[in-house]
This record gives sequence, C-alpha cells and structure tokens, in this order.
Amino acid sequence: MNQPQNIKYVVKNGLCIGCGVCKTACPHKAIKMIYNDDNGMIFPIIDEKICNGCRICLDVCYGFKVDHELNLRIFHDLPNSIIGNYTEAYIGFTTDQALRFNSTSGGVTTALLIHALEEKLIDGAIVTKMEASNPPRAKAFIATTTKEILSATGSKYCPVSLAECLEAVENDKRYAVVGLPCHIYGIRKLVEFSPKIRNSIRLYLGILCGGMPSYLGTQYLLKAYGMEKQHIKRLEYRGGGWPGRLFIQSESSCQQKEISISYPEYWQGTFGYFFPYRCTVCHDGFNEFSDISCGDAWLPHIMEKDKEGTSLIITRTKIGEHLVQTAFQKGYIHITPIESQDIIQSQRGLVQSKNLTLRARINLSKIIRRTLPTFDLSRTPPANLTSYMSAIELYIGNAMASRKSLWWLFDTYISSIRTIGHFISRFKRHESHRI
Repeated sequence: MNQPQNIKYVVKNGLCIGCGVCKTACPHKAIKMIYNDDNGMIFPIIDEKICNGCRICLDVCYGFKVDHELNLRIFHDLPNSIIGNYTEAYIGFTTDQALRFNSTSGGVTTALLIHALEEKLIDGAIVTKMEASNPPRAKAFIATTTKEILSATGSKYCPVSLAECLEAVENDKRYAVVGLPCHIYGIRKLVEFSPKIRNSIRLYLGILCGGMPSYLGTQYLLKAYGMEKQHIKRLEYRGGGWPGRLFIQSESSCQQKEISISYPEYWQGTFGYFFPYRCTVCHDGFNEFSDISCGDAWLPHIMEKDKEGTSLIITRTKIGEHLVQTAFQKGYIHITPIESQDIIQSQRGLVQSKNLTLRARINLSKIIRRTLPTFDLSRTPPANLTSYMSAIELYIGNAMASRKSLWWLFDTYISSIRTIGHFISRFKRHESHRI
C-alpha cells in the first residue's frame, strides 16, 4: 500500500476535524480551509500542483496519528492514567459573578485569560466567538483586550479552524490559545516545525471534550425548534446559569423570536449523534497536552445545589500551576484542591465514552473496514457486550444524522432510543424495589 503523501488521505477517510493546523504547517502554502455544507465541516483542500509530499501536514494532524512520545518532550514522562500527566487538580470558579453566570462552567478559563492579559503575561489570546448568520458560525480570533476575551465566553459546539489566527501571530509577542484536545495537540506538534509558533504560543488552555458536533448539529437544532429559515442574531450553546441552556434569538424585519432549551435536553437527546467519525474514535477527553485543562465539575454535591457553575481545573505544567495560583492569590478565581478520584467522579460520562467504551467502537470500525488513526491504546480496557451495543447505537444514529435526507428517519430513531431507555430505567427501578 502506498504511503499517504498529504492531508487528503485524512479527509478522504473521515478523520479530519477541521482544526486548520495543517494549513499553517504547510511550508509551500498548498492548503486552503473550505467549509463543506453537505457535512457541516471545514476541510483542507490540497493544491496538488504545489504539494511536494513533504508530509508535514500529516505529522501535525491529530486525525492521522497521535504521537504518544510528545508526552516525554512536554512533561518528561508518559501518562499512567486516563487523566494524563498532571500536577494538581481543583474545583473553582471566577469571582466575577456576571462572568460565572454567563459562562459554561464556572468561567475559570476566561478569568485565567483576563488575569494573564492584565498582568502582561500574554499580549493576546486565540479564542472563539459566534458570528451572526444563517446558520451562525464560530470564528477564531486573537483577543487583545479584556472586552474581546469576554466576547468569547461560553462553549462553541461546532468546528473551528485556527489557521488564520496561527498565521497572524507575531514573532515578538506572547499568546495563549484555548482549544479542544485536537487543537492543542496539533499546535504542540506544529511547534516542532515552526519557530514562529514556538516563540509565540506560551500558554495552552484546554477544554475537556466529549466530542465536537459538526455544523449539521446546529442546523438540525434550528430546524427542530422552528428557526431554520430565520436570520440568527444570537446563538449560545451554554450559559445563563449552570448547567446552562441553548439560547437562539432570530430577527426579521417584522418580528423577533427567542427560544431557550436546557442543556441536558438538547445535548443528550440528539446532539451527540452529530460527531464526525474522528470524534467517535478519540481517546483524549481530558485534553492531555494542555498546560491547564478545564471542564464541568459534575460532582454530586455541586450538582445538587450549584446554579451558577463550577469548573474542574487540572494543571499539567509548572506554567499552568503558577498561573492558577497567581490568579487565585490576586482574586480572579476561587479554588479548592481535589484528589484524582474526584476528577474521575466528576467526569464519569467522559471516562465512559473516551475510555471504557472506546475499544468497542474501534473494533467495530475495523469490522466495517473504516480507517483508524494511529494512537496508543495501552490505557483502554477491553470491550464488553454493553459497550458494543452502545457503539452500534451511536454509529447507526451517526449515519442518519450525517445525511440531511435521512433526518426524518433519524427523528424516529431517536424517539425509539428514548422509549427503550425509558423502559429499561423503569424496569431497573422496579427490580430494585423488589429486591
């Protein structure tokens, strides 16, 4: 079999997540990032006349291969748990109450960026905001003021290319970057090929990730809630307290319409089926190559009473730990130390999808002869019957969700899954009462 020569191989096999790092990495400028409306993804397009097969685009690509030894070069050690290498762990939240309420989960990532900017530790930050359109799109930009950082508050459950921002950084300035595991890994690898990126990107803030829906997911939500043909003025996937809600505001010449749907309802009901294939075989939910990883603190005592948001904070480097401590000392955030078992308990769903059931999805992909990325599976347990059933359910739903022509069937499928799940839950409760 011929060895892949460029990123075209990754796109062809459904392994691209549209991060744009390959475009920045290409020394011959042979790559453009183009939005594909059919599948709701941003893909690299190769100019074959310019490409000389140097394979640098593949070397930095999270969809092609995850270089396990990158851990040694960053942390000087290989991870021995599903959390990855880490220094300390905390739960916490920003001391700015308005920011905390409007953030996804505690506002710590935004507060850390504001702290780093105001203390002149960085000159700017690569962040993402939603732009009004039909449908709305996420756009990465370099924030250089507190106001601009605040404009990027909240989750963006859609593809985001960082290519333009990475190309725009200046060699004599210092930047932070906020990204998903695939973004952070790609930039960490890019550092090994680009002196400018190596000199410029000083801080990596990672978001915990259970999967990144394509834009088809957003289009489906707009259709499901009667906003498909509206001009969308404002869209927020989370915020407005914790655990948050989907907020969509449309505007026309004669009226304005708003909807608000709770986060658990819209995410767990349908949204998770819109992941691109690469997300379904991803093993890094904890953003292992970041300086600091942040996500929701899904701990029982917090879930019972917290309506504003609390972040799980994992520091992995001296730079990350120092930033968290100085932000705490200067009053930007409040933190409480936790143990490793608290991290696992806080992210049981993430552990389930990225670790406990991953092997079944990988085995199923092999059975149906789908191409897989290369990565270390030493921390992934064997598959069981339940995980195979979960994998089959996901892939059937994913196949329907990825084709607009099948959305009518997808609706029926979702209703059936909910009915079955409801029946199983009632059966389990009945059996527990009998016992």
